[in-house]
Amino acid sequence: MKHSRRYIVFALVLAMVFTLQFHILELDTNQIGKFRGAVMAEEIWNPIIAKDVNDNGIRIVIDNKVYSGKDYNFYMNANRSVMVPVKILTETLKCSASVYNEKQLVVKKYTNYIRMPIDEFVARMNGEDVLLKSPFVSYKGEYYVSIEELAKLLGYEVTKEMKENRDRSIRIIPEMIYRAQERIIYRRDTHIDILIDKLREDKVRNVIAPILANEDGEVEQHLKEDDIQYVIDLGLIVRDKPLRIANAIYKEIIPRELTWARQQTLIQQSAWYMNPDNSINMEKLLIDFQQFFRENADSWIERFDYKESGPQLLLQAFLQRVVNGGGYIDREYGLGRGRTDLLITKPLTEQYGGPFQRIVLELKILRSNIEQTIQKGLEQTSDYIDKCGGTINEGHFILFDRRPNRSWDEKIWHRMEEYMGRKIMVWGM
Repeated sequence: MKHSRRYIVFALVLAMVFTLQFHILELDTNQIGKFRGAVMAEEIWNPIIAKDVNDNGIRIVIDNKVYSGKDYNFYMNANRSVMVPVKILTETLKCSASVYNEKQLVVKKYTNYIRMPIDEFVARMNGEDVLLKSPFVSYKGEYYVSIEELAKLLGYEVTKEMKENRDRSIRIIPEMIYRAQERIIYRRDTHIDILIDKLREDKVRNVIAPILANEDGEVEQHLKEDDIQYVIDLGLIVRDKPLRIANAIYKEIIPRELTWARQQTLIQQSAWYMNPDNSINMEKLLIDFQQFFRENADSWIERFDYKESGPQLLLQAFLQRVVNGGGYIDREYGLGRGRTDLLITKPLTEQYGGPFQRIVLELKILRSNIEQTIQKGLEQTSDYIDKCGGTINEGHFILFDRRPNRSWDEKIWHRMEEYMGRKIMVWGM
């Protein structure tokens, strides 16, 4: 399927997860294939697959949120396309979707304009013809569209198209979704460049900066309504209480792209901080970062467009440089949080589903009494470890001391603390 991608503004990750276990079907295929050398034609085989999928159920993961076919009546058609009701498109793909005169579906998102006449295999996107594998249809009193085809048109990454996901006997796991996300970011397509340009606009910076800096939720009252609405219209934030970044992948892209230039000038290599078992030596990494921060903080932070978040962004750039060697960072930040939480996941082997290392870091700017801040930070770090669940190998609390008239010898230190029976390393910077 060919279509112009130059109109796509942003990209998200979409993963299709079928609950069906395909080994039963593979057995039937082998048996059929041995019978007089028969080859099962697609028009015969596909409906059989579709029926089995529909009997077992379908789950769709869009931007890390799971939608169940039991709740939304998804189904697989005879072309093996996953069909979803039009009424969920606004929530799932963050677009407008309307059916006109019971004959045509119109979908709009940013500068993309898509028209799908009912039961036709040709759609129009931004004035260009697009061939469809499965058309927009009416089914059991509702209107349905192929989620895969519409997602592609809107710039989503469908993880089942990754080479390693083509074997249908392999279940899709979070690590595969992470890798799809990384492909989007590293390609640096036009939509990523547009995102970077938008982040430099004053209207956008006025809204995103306090979110990145985890400022008090009350700051929202002082933001201009025009600025807020502009950033909402761009799809970067949603109007929750408080305002928040629209989705998980934007949460990842924004700090990474703001520090992209800085990352390219760092000399640190992943291999410097790898243990023999391929895990990260986080203590060595943070000791090196303390020295780097001491030597470069003032000049580097001054170059950031988002100076209020400078210390956290600089550490994230340093971490990203190392973790790019084969790991992933989950980030939690936002208005009213007062801190940035990071979860680093580092697979210890190249195979999917193997052992991995998980490290929690909490980043905080010192704004009041240091001992009270440390105690609060230990509590919050412990809470975040509990929230992450599973095995967490290490916990670190990083405190950036930006108070004036403090020497670097006073700011730079680290010590082990214990909170509720859990050891957490505390770092001053």
